Amino acid sequence: MAKFARMVLSFVGSCSVFLASSASVAQIIPYDSELIEENFAAEIAAHRAIEDRNIRNPETTLLSDDYFSRFTGLNYFPVDIKYRVAGRLTRLSTSELTNLGMSRGTPYGFMRYGKVSFYLQGKAVELQVFEFPSASSAPPAIFVPFRDATSGKESYGGGRFMIIRIPKGDRIMVDFNMAINPICVYDPEYLCPVPPLANSIRSEITAGARMYFDPLDEMYSGRQQ
Repeated sequence: MAKFARMVLSFVGSCSVFLASSASVAQIIPYDSELIEENFAAEIAAHRAIEDRNIRNPETTLLSDDYFSRFTGLNYFPVDIKYRVAGRLTRLSTSELTNLGMSRGTPYGFMRYGKVSFYLQGKAVELQVFEFPSASSAPPAIFVPFRDATSGKESYGGGRFMIIRIPKGDRIMVDFNMAINPICVYDPEYLCPVPPLANSIRSEITAGARMYFDPLDEMYSGRQQ
C-alpha cells in the first residue's frame, strides 16, 4: 500500500519534482558540481551504485510490482571525461513557471531557474534549467532535461536529465556522465517531462544512462540489449 501511495503521489517518479515521501526523494541524488577532478570516476561509480541499490530495493523502489520483478539493471555508457565540462549558471531574478510537455497527456508547469552555458567539443551549448524540489534537509538542486543525437537510438527518445546541486557561485560542473533516465523508461505507468526544444543538443552525448529495454518486450520482439 505504501508503494502504491508513492506511485500515485510522486507523479513523474524519479524524474519528478513532486515526490510523496522522503523515501521517494532519496531515489534522486543530486550530484555535487564541485567534485574533485581526480576523483570524479570514483564519485560517478559510487553515485550509480546508490541509484541501482535504491531501484532494486523493494522498500524504496518506485517500480510497480510487475516491472520490479523483471528489472534487469541500469545501463550506462562508459565514463568519459570529455563529457564533463565547466559551465556558467545564470539565475533568473525570479523563477518563472514554464509548461513542459509530458510523455503523455497535458503539459505541466515547472519552475524555470535559469540556464547553464558551456562549450562541448568546441561548440557553445545553452540549456534551460528548472528547480528540483527535494527534502527540506537536502541541498537545493536543479534538474537539466535534454535531448541529443543518441535520443531514440542508444538512449531514451524522450530525453534524459541531470540533477545538480546548486553551487554558491556561477561556476557549475556539467557532467553528462551523471545523466539519468526518467522513471517512465523503467515503468511506463509514470509520466515524465519532455525536454523543451531549446534543450536539444545536435551532437551525440555518449555518456550517462543508456536506453533500457523491458525483458518482456525483448522476448516478444526478439531484440537484444
